[in-house]
Amino acid sequence: MASRFTLPHIEITRFKSQQDYSGVGGGGSSAVRIREEHGRRLQGELDAALKLAEELRPKDDRLPAPTTSIIEVELRRGTDPETLDRKKADIR
Repeated sequence: MASRFTLPHIEITRFKSQQDYSGVGGGGSSAVRIREEHGRRLQGELDAALKLAEELRPKDDRLPAPTTSIIEVELRRGTDPETLDRKKADIR
C-alpha cells in the first residue's frame, strides 16, 4: 500500500538539548497565602452553599423531612477527593 505522505521528513535532532530537571516549588501560585483568611473565605462559601441548598430544596408534605443536602464540589485535576471527607463534621 502506498504511503499518503509524500513530503520529506523534517530533521530536528540538531535542535535537541539535555539538562537535569530542577523543579521550582509545588506548582502552585507564587503568591503568599494567608491561611486564616483563605479558610474563612472557604468556610463562608460552604455555609452559603448549604444555606442555598436548604432554601432551594423542594418541599413536599407527603414525604418525610430530608436530613441531608448534597453539594457537588469540583476539584483541581489530581486532587484527592478524600481530602474533603470530614467524618467528625458528618461531611462525606
